[in-house]
Amino acid sequence: IIGIAGAGRQISEDVYEAIEKYVEDEECNFRKITDYAKIIMAVTALNGDPRNVAGYDILEKIYNNENITLQGTNGPAFALIALDTGDYIIPKDGLWTRERLVEWILKQQNTDGGFPLVYGDTSNIDITAMVIQSLSKYRENLKVAGTIERALEFLSSKQSSSGGYETWGDDSSESISQVIIALAGLGIDPYDQRFVKKGNLLSKLLSFKEAGGGFSHI
Repeated sequence: IIGIAGAGRQISEDVYEAIEKYVEDEECNFRKITDYAKIIMAVTALNGDPRNVAGYDILEKIYNNENITLQGTNGPAFALIALDTGDYIIPKDGLWTRERLVEWILKQQNTDGGFPLVYGDTSNIDITAMVIQSLSKYRENLKVAGTIERALEFLSSKQSSSGGYETWGDDSSESISQVIIALAGLGIDPYDQRFVKKGNLLSKLLSFKEAGGGFSHI
């Protein structure tokens, strides 16, 4: 939904109705914070109001969620991305304000500049790129700006000569995509010299394109 809407294509009204039915059938009770985040992002892309999806306030399900860190760094990062898809007002007495989310995320950074899924673990390319995406609107804060700069240095240093990233021993199209999205959120061209080795992000991503038009994982 997000991709199609971003490409300016028309989306059938049935799609929003399907989301409402999904939320209603589940009684808006999801285990993962990223499930709520994805619904907010999709509904916003459809010009809907995530504060009223089948009568449920999905925003409140995020900012008052006691299990927001259950998915490690991934949870708060995507919570912040979702809340920032619109100019949504978050109550100051909410359990997780934007400020608290930013503060929590900043504390997860490793000394190498990258971010792990779980605090103290090895830095992860995808998670680091997602964190940059979540912090991109807050870089006027000097502490945030410094954190982002160290994260960019990490991503640059981990890029392979072919222009991609090895995840679990294989080049992954998703890792490249996450880094491109992160750079775009900062207004940085993917052809920035820091991300051009023998290959570059875009040429490497296009190498995953299949004859049928889709993209492979590895």
